[in-house]
Amino acid sequence: MGNTVEPFDVNPRLVMAVGMLAIQWARVEFVFQKIIVGLLQSNGAVGLMLASNMGNRSVSEFIRTFASSVRPEIFDVDFAPSLQTLIAEFDRILGIRNRIVHNSWPHNISDDQALALVARFKGSVRLHEEVWDIATMEGVIDDTVQLLTTLTFFARRYDLFAPMNEWEERAASTEIPEEPKPPVYQNLDPKMIALSIRLRSSQT
Repeated sequence: MGNTVEPFDVNPRLVMAVGMLAIQWARVEFVFQKIIVGLLQSNGAVGLMLASNMGNRSVSEFIRTFASSVRPEIFDVDFAPSLQTLIAEFDRILGIRNRIVHNSWPHNISDDQALALVARFKGSVRLHEEVWDIATMEGVIDDTVQLLTTLTFFARRYDLFAPMNEWEERAASTEIPEEPKPPVYQNLDPKMIALSIRLRSSQT
């Protein structure tokens, strides 16, 4: 692997795959957070404050424990097995999702493959490279969307989407946001200024 990286020389399919996976996974996390609020029979907004600060491993442990201890008469006989199946799929995809989203992607290989630089520092230092088929990433996205869809149906079936409080509701604004004011630059390289402006404009 070379020592230089071209920041904007990235395979568009890789950008699409990593970005779409991050977006869909965030939706899965949010639905699980809402389900936890519903299971706790908590105030919607306050419960979400708590659930949104739980890490994915904590969410998994909570859901598994709840599913193994809930009595069938509270919901029905399908509830616990369905919840166990959903959290098992959550855990399976989570490991793959983390490898994709948190890897470094130093340079392109081809339109169909990408090279990941993997660094791990837990217990010992591990540094290696992995070749990923982008079609594999796209398959992970499909699995994530399927989990999201099934999870949403599950939550609706058991009425687990707790309502939010009125104070949390936000009215949609019809006003066009103002253009952000450019920051004041002092003693910066002109190339750095141009890069910063380019990055800012790409995010609007």
